[in-house]
Amino acid sequence: MDTQKNVKSLLKEKLGQDLLSILERISQVASRSELTVFAVGGFVRDLLLNIPNKDIDIVVEGNGILFASKLAEEFDGHVKTHEKFGTSVVIFPDGYRIDVAMARVEYYEYPAALPTVKQSSVNSDLSRRDFTINSLAIKLNGEGAFCLIDFFNGERDLKNKEIHVLHNLSFIDDPCRLFRAIKFEQRFSFKISKQTEELMRDAIKKALVTSLSGTRLLNEITLILKERDPLKHILRMKEFDLLKFISPQIILDSADLEALGKIETVLSWAETISLTEKPEVWYVYLLAIIYSLDDESFMQMLEKLQMQARLKKSLTIDRRTCKKALELLAEDKDW
Repeated sequence: MDTQKNVKSLLKEKLGQDLLSILERISQVASRSELTVFAVGGFVRDLLLNIPNKDIDIVVEGNGILFASKLAEEFDGHVKTHEKFGTSVVIFPDGYRIDVAMARVEYYEYPAALPTVKQSSVNSDLSRRDFTINSLAIKLNGEGAFCLIDFFNGERDLKNKEIHVLHNLSFIDDPCRLFRAIKFEQRFSFKISKQTEELMRDAIKKALVTSLSGTRLLNEITLILKERDPLKHILRMKEFDLLKFISPQIILDSADLEALGKIETVLSWAETISLTEKPEVWYVYLLAIIYSLDDESFMQMLEKLQMQARLKKSLTIDRRTCKKALELLAEDKDW
């Protein structure tokens, strides 16, 4: 583990002096408050991958809510707080946002439960992350300021382009991570490690996803379909047999896959014509995944995912309209 790699010049080179100045001011506020703070997670991962990401997540060893209010003062912003989880968002006058959380340890009372949170150290905080590549941090003040903290070989896994969980119970604690593993693998063109894949297949075999609420499951599906190239993600979910948790009747046979493969071309074509509303890419792919379900399975799926009335209504209408359009096309001999 290399905890002494200083990344200050890398921050300046990749993200510019403006962002570095913000981090330096955060560092000064932390030192005045006698707290130790860290930039964590996706911000650090993307810095090392040379991907521009200005979404800063700060973890504080100590009272994160108090620190967030001091940051808001420093930057003439305001703060929104979630007392229960010890998290805050500092909103700058220009709308820029920084997330602030106390370093915490989480306990799961049962699989897929929302965690019980307790104040802790940065080491414990990083150890509750989903994957090693998301468990990296940069210490922002005190001894070793602007040095990389890497307790779990996240930097090595970034270099090897591999997705690793931090511990064997990871998918049991939170089955949402099954979808996130695929999301990060496809987003970065990485590979899920052999051991992590075995743990995933075991969790899927035990049907742990069924313990998630419909809302959380729909949220993960939506996020995955909002990624670039949703088809690659869908095929990987099919490979892992994850689509059955949306509905056991989803097969995605060759006709479905052919239709899915044509969506990108159709969306590109839709860009060239004047539409009152631009299609939402994730929505089109969701409709395609569930399109072949029979009416009963379709209704069960809507209920299971606890969809909001508006989404439920538009999926129902659009599915019906597509089927009707196909019938009309089939009747027209010229076509």
